Amino acid sequence: MQESIEKYLQGKSVPVSAIEVVEQVLKIKTGNADTATMLLQGIVKDSSQIYITGAGMLALRSKAEPVQLAKQPVCLCMIVPARTPSFFSGAVLFCARFTDDKEESRITLSSHEFNGVNNNPVVELRFRQLVEMIGNCPLVFDGFGNQISTLRKVIAQTTGRRREVPVISLYRLTKRLYPGSAIQNAAQLSIVLGEKAYTDAAPELQFSAFIEQFKNIWLHCRNQGYAGIDDLINLQSGDKVKIDYKGYAFDELFLAGLPESAGVYVMKNAAGQVIYVGKSKNLRRRLHSYFLEMEEPGKKLEMIREQVYEINITLTGSELEALLLEQQLIEEYHPQINKQVTVHERDNRTAPLYERILLLPGVEPDMIRLYLIKPGRDYECIDYKTDGSGPEEFRRRAQLFFTGGATPDADKRLAILASWLCRNEEQVNSIDMRKYADLQQVEKLINDYAVSMQVDKRRIIHY
Repeated sequence: MQESIEKYLQGKSVPVSAIEVVEQVLKIKTGNADTATMLLQGIVKDSSQIYITGAGMLALRSKAEPVQLAKQPVCLCMIVPARTPSFFSGAVLFCARFTDDKEESRITLSSHEFNGVNNNPVVELRFRQLVEMIGNCPLVFDGFGNQISTLRKVIAQTTGRRREVPVISLYRLTKRLYPGSAIQNAAQLSIVLGEKAYTDAAPELQFSAFIEQFKNIWLHCRNQGYAGIDDLINLQSGDKVKIDYKGYAFDELFLAGLPESAGVYVMKNAAGQVIYVGKSKNLRRRLHSYFLEMEEPGKKLEMIREQVYEINITLTGSELEALLLEQQLIEEYHPQINKQVTVHERDNRTAPLYERILLLPGVEPDMIRLYLIKPGRDYECIDYKTDGSGPEEFRRRAQLFFTGGATPDADKRLAILASWLCRNEEQVNSIDMRKYADLQQVEKLINDYAVSMQVDKRRIIHY
């Protein structure tokens, strides 16, 4: 009976429903998909060629001869996340370059290499080798999590520029091949493709299973007449979802008129409840991205588009100010979408904190925003006019801050500061308070900084 089913599937060259196989091959009339699937499971369970997908379709798995992927090279990538609070603290990156069915090269980067990308020449060399191996090859991911953006982010940190290459998503391809399939995660993707789910297995085994998934999809596509990687890229594309602004209190003109400045945005539903809080270095670009016409909005985008009614923004002078304000508003409002969807993947790399003052732009052009930092004490912001007016207020508040004791619940805010400083240490102006005992001397440095900024705003000063 297996041979008859296999022959029938070979004649069809595409996945076939269980009902069709039962009626056409077994000659049993049934209108129930579950019954047909259960009947066939017992017949094909020992078959090395036939499998039943999670969508109730029967397909052939060719193991007798290699599945030639394509003449065009392609890189299969997977970042296996850590089971720790920090994504980078235990993530493992795999990238394998294939041409046809042959794996030409592979690079594996462990968690400590992720952590050390910014300050370890050996690790930076490894990432550069990764970039060279990828070249202009299309990248293949399973389509879950933020693997694509994470890889691009680390490559940009290492090489100083972003890599823009075509990306293929197994999730999107599978949704095209098996419309109506319920796929919410990598385990469900494996089931639909007729493969075992290895989401709790060792990272190496997960990557091996991922390669087999791609070969499986490629086989299905080849049987349906798709000849190359470019065909897969086109196949995964679908109709773009258009935005209807009738249900919102804003429109395209509102989004187009937003400033290209750092800030925080608060999204509310029609009842006035805060549903999402976010930050950006460029408010116009970020908020516009939520309402672009796209093929398959992610889970967070769908939730935002369904629930948002109005958007309020608050301008900030710097990204750091936006980060801290965002955290404050999330703690205040407990927005539903922020709780359900990961907002930031902040790594665990931090800069050492000591008594210092950061000198950052204020919202107004004639203002400097001073960030007073003291470990355990939290931080305090003081707006300082560039014309040097109001020094008494600065000295009074700075004296109270640096002589004060520890502040409860300061750890979370200081952690955000330390993480931001780790990425921006060389681009931020600052005063090391360990060098100065006289606040009048510090005030003179701030005034000197204000004068120098009028001449050259690009100059970085570390007093």
